[in-house]
Amino acid sequence: MRIAREAPANPEVTIYHTDRGLTDAIVETYGHGAGVKPPLAAAILAVPGIRQVSIVRYKVRVTKGRGTRWEIVLPSIDRAVLTSLDGDSIEPTPRDEDHRSFRVRAHAPLPRAVYEGAGVAEEHPLADALFSIEGVAEVILDGDEVHVRKGRLFSWTPLETKARVAIERFEKHEGGGD
Repeated sequence: MRIAREAPANPEVTIYHTDRGLTDAIVETYGHGAGVKPPLAAAILAVPGIRQVSIVRYKVRVTKGRGTRWEIVLPSIDRAVLTSLDGDSIEPTPRDEDHRSFRVRAHAPLPRAVYEGAGVAEEHPLADALFSIEGVAEVILDGDEVHVRKGRLFSWTPLETKARVAIERFEKHEGGGD
């Protein structure tokens, strides 16, 4: 498993990207309150100074508390992430084009809809087909276009081909293909 750490513009947050799906939900958010937490969230929240952990399909967002310094807590968070996800190392997050747009020919324009998790994508056949592709993190349907966002650690080379196949199958089923 690949794991990469990103320092986004928000100084209170750090993000870990993975190449393995972590959830089918849109987002899972955990704090220090009562309730069952997955081992990954529990391990990160056990680090003093961490306020919240949010998990989406291919990334984990960690929010620190006020007064907590990243340089002090990051080694502990890194260990918690590596142990929980059976990772070997944490690499820098690659800069990459993370979304692409594709034309879709269907008998009617696609209603605008945003799908950020595989669980909700089941309600639309094209979104569902695209989310069945490993690496797809978000699908936006909009008229005659579909916008696909991938997880940061995935390559567009195999993903684009698989996305085009899924779109072609949808077009044939919908009667919009040639």
